[in-house]
Amino acid sequence: MKKFILLTSITTILLIKTLAYGDINIVNHTLIIDGKENQIISRFLIEVSQEKSLIFSSSAEIKEILVANQKVPFSKNPSGNIYIANLPTYQTKIPVEVRVNYEIVKEISKNAMVVLSEVMRTLPNLEVQKQQYIDSTVVITNMPNDIKVFDGNTVITNVKEATRKYSTPLCLGYFNLFSYSQNNIQFKVIIPEGKEEIGLNLISWLRTALQFINYLGTEAKYKTINIIYYENAEISESILNNIIISRLYKPEGNEYFKNIDSLQNFIILTHELLHQMLPEEIGNDIIDIIEGFIQFLAIESLEYIFGNSYPKELVYNSYFITLNNYKESENELALVRYRKYPLVFRYINSIVGKAQLESLFKFLSKQNAITTQIFEKAFSDLTGLSFRNFRELFDGIPTLWELSLIVSENEAKILSTAPTEIVVPLEISLDDTNYMISVEIPKSGSTNIMLPNNVKSLILNKGRIFPEQTMANNFLNLQIPPHLTRYLAILEDIINSEKISISKYSKSLSKKVQKNIKSIQLTKKIIFGERYVKIVPEHFYRSEGDIIIYASLTTLFKSTYSVIVISFGQGYYIKDFIILY
Repeated sequence: MKKFILLTSITTILLIKTLAYGDINIVNHTLIIDGKENQIISRFLIEVSQEKSLIFSSSAEIKEILVANQKVPFSKNPSGNIYIANLPTYQTKIPVEVRVNYEIVKEISKNAMVVLSEVMRTLPNLEVQKQQYIDSTVVITNMPNDIKVFDGNTVITNVKEATRKYSTPLCLGYFNLFSYSQNNIQFKVIIPEGKEEIGLNLISWLRTALQFINYLGTEAKYKTINIIYYENAEISESILNNIIISRLYKPEGNEYFKNIDSLQNFIILTHELLHQMLPEEIGNDIIDIIEGFIQFLAIESLEYIFGNSYPKELVYNSYFITLNNYKESENELALVRYRKYPLVFRYINSIVGKAQLESLFKFLSKQNAITTQIFEKAFSDLTGLSFRNFRELFDGIPTLWELSLIVSENEAKILSTAPTEIVVPLEISLDDTNYMISVEIPKSGSTNIMLPNNVKSLILNKGRIFPEQTMANNFLNLQIPPHLTRYLAILEDIINSEKISISKYSKSLSKKVQKNIKSIQLTKKIIFGERYVKIVPEHFYRSEGDIIIYASLTTLFKSTYSVIVISFGQGYYIKDFIILY
């Protein structure tokens, strides 16, 4: 996961908010971390145009606020971590100091290491209007002699006092530095003492991930990249030329790529490395799609690297990324970025092929910034598809339900998020024979199956771990019910006849479809000319009150795909119809 404007992710750095009258501007900011006094002092020099209040947001409890070197009373909003203090002076430039308790030495002793960005997430954040805050100066003082500091370049010992800018990824504590070079890039891997095996694993995964990046034909923006492993980080992320890896899953056994946990670790690292190939500046309105695109490529790297030498159940199951690292409030966003959009790109891949999507990533890596306009034009030019249609469609689908398979040494676990009980076939191949069983999976549940010791492979639902021609991961390839087929016939009439009477089908069409009939007919004409087009349903699934049908539009000479949304109110009607081209 990437923070694209460096300082917006840092809680000592400032959010943008209007408050009362006038303006407050920050001239400079210094953060002092005192290992002896067990406190952090956040010092601001501010310019004030009129009398007004100061407002801080802070996860850490504020102990004191000083304005012009005088303690001032402050109040805390009972519904959140918001602190308000009045300005008792009218002078133009005012020093402000905020103090919180923080036992950094005790924290280092407990976790072996502390990463500065994680400390700063919790600290008081002065909210101002219309200002992108400058980089903080950080002063670390009164640290014990045996605590090391990594300043982004070297490891320093016996640090009595160190002054750095925040953008330098300061690490404090007990750690080791591993070095590794490949593709003219020097990697510095920081590992807490006692976690050296993880460092070796990271370098092994790094070596493999760089094979895929080299295949993509992209280059990192930096010649030195720091990889910092810190178990207690909130998220894994990239900041400038620094990658912070958090809470890797614990693999079963000693083989790096033999189970889903190890593959997931590999995907996390590959995801963050791919960020290093793209520009720092990415528009807020396109970031969710870029994250999904990167996650798609990170997962697809498994097939590039391993081919058919590993069970594809393990590879495909990686699309259903574990979201345990996210708080409940973040799950919806995480589902969109790291599950929903990667599946969208996998569907696009099934239509246009990997080469076009790889070319898209290579094109984006050469840009100075990625805006929505740049991305959408490149997407259309390189894939021949309208990305707006995809985004409108998948933004409108509330959930995707999944069927996935996790394999451990002697057990298979089949999971379903389907809103009803389903029965699926599981083919089991042994050294000397094959057999198939029907597996019942409860509503939004899972089923465990004990496996013989000589299992050679497992195939869930005839190999359709992820159906190549549908976004809906439902695995129930049912026939379209007869009472819905007439709506497909209506759509055939609409797209094939310019003289169609809207009033004839007004009860069967939503107002949106009625309004868009002319553009639908024009799209059909652009793709197929005057030829008659058949609508052939391929897959469908239910999403709340809607039935989503994926169908091909086809003639003898050409075909493309469409999505039909049929809803049920007082009766069935066509809610939406999108031609994907």
